[in-house]
Amino acid sequence: MLQRASEAAPTKERAATILRILLGAPADTPELMEGRKAWYKRLLELLSDRPDEALVTALQAAAEFADVQFFWEVAEQLARSLRRPQPVMDVYRAMLERRHEPDVADWIARRAVDFYDEWFEDPEGTITLLQRIQGLGGGGWAFERLKLAFISGERYGDLLSLYDHAIDKAPGSGRAELLEEAAEAARNFARDADRAIDYLERLSAIRTGNAATLAALERLYEKRGHHQRLVGLLETRLEATHDVEAAQSIRSRMAGLLLGMKNQVRALELVEQMLGVDANSEDAYGLLRSVLLPSETAPAAAKLSIAPSGVSRSSAPKVDAAEPKPLTPHLVERAASLLKPRYLMQEHIEDVVRIIEVARRIIDGEAQRGVAHASSGPALQQNLVCVLEGGN
Repeated sequence: MLQRASEAAPTKERAATILRILLGAPADTPELMEGRKAWYKRLLELLSDRPDEALVTALQAAAEFADVQFFWEVAEQLARSLRRPQPVMDVYRAMLERRHEPDVADWIARRAVDFYDEWFEDPEGTITLLQRIQGLGGGGWAFERLKLAFISGERYGDLLSLYDHAIDKAPGSGRAELLEEAAEAARNFARDADRAIDYLERLSAIRTGNAATLAALERLYEKRGHHQRLVGLLETRLEATHDVEAAQSIRSRMAGLLLGMKNQVRALELVEQMLGVDANSEDAYGLLRSVLLPSETAPAAAKLSIAPSGVSRSSAPKVDAAEPKPLTPHLVERAASLLKPRYLMQEHIEDVVRIIEVARRIIDGEAQRGVAHASSGPALQQNLVCVLEGGN
């Protein structure tokens, strides 16, 4: 009855009053709910010459029927004509807190951000709004907008925090992609190698054996001096490869790193493996020399570490790869037995003397006196005779 009365009202004011009465009544049936949309639209037509009242009505309609874009469009147009964006923005914020169908929630959020950008020259406010949308489970577009905002503003800590939150919430299928992106952001934007390493390590646990991930980790481990972790990574690669040449290269690199970490025991094992594959490997013999004569062939950090006489590998405590793991007399003798024939064949007599001296002094428990550097000529011959005959 009231609807018919509104349609028959002699004036717009009378019709608008009747429609307000209708809209003030409870809508307890689907038919009434559908009718309310039409009543709001008719009331907005009647208020075309009263924009202040029309704006209030449009926002009431938008709040009640958030899925009807028409009411939002009218509200935005009225806000532009009145230059009063805040009431519209307030309703957008309220609607963002409500539950909607995913597609409705998405376009409301997009309209809210676009409207805010249009009226408020406040990049920080836009970021806050996007973060809220992201926190409410907003679409990927909010995440992408935040990434661009943080990169352009050089807010790299915020950028990585954004990735951290997204990674924590991502399903297994999406986590790997985010970890890869985060590693790139940490490395290329934030210049934070340690953070990049963390992302790549987590990525490698998902993409087991991925060559690109392992290569990136290898470079960062080397850059940051994480030699223990680098050795572990190289060992994984060594176990996985079936390429003989690649395996030799990996063993060589591992041995060099281990020498720098004073782990001559493991280094010697790798050198022996190299010689087992190629008995004439110059690289292996160079490393073997570093095992026995580090003061001449390696940096100070790799100087020879000797175990006390009588301590065997089997009885020594297991130590971390980054800690010194000294050679026992038995291992020194084994290394010398590999290197001495090589030098004899090449007639490197001075080197033979040094190798024999190292082995004999260690075996006799006199390693603390150091390695004597033989000279040429008569002194060399006298030293060689002395060592071979067991003298001092």
